[in-house]
Amino acid sequence: MVCDHASVSVADQLYSMQLDFQKKMKASMEAVDQGFQAIRDEERRMADERAERAEREAAATPEGRARSMWDVDGRKFGHYEDEEDEEGWQWRT
Repeated sequence: MVCDHASVSVADQLYSMQLDFQKKMKASMEAVDQGFQAIRDEERRMADERAERAEREAAATPEGRARSMWDVDGRKFGHYEDEEDEEGWQWRT
């Protein structure tokens, strides 16, 4: 089988194009992954901020302070009034 220089040149060009395409595709996929990671990080940060804000707001009210104390040591302060156990019983402190 005889190969002429024109077909080898075309094959080299196609191979080069394939390598370029693979590099661009890999870079594109990495950019998309970084974008998704940035979105996840932002959502996590916003959720943490909401939780901290809710804790601060809850601690600003008497009921919120009582609940936060209970969260620290529930055995010492008993159960919430509106809390039910597994069998549906309501407990009072």
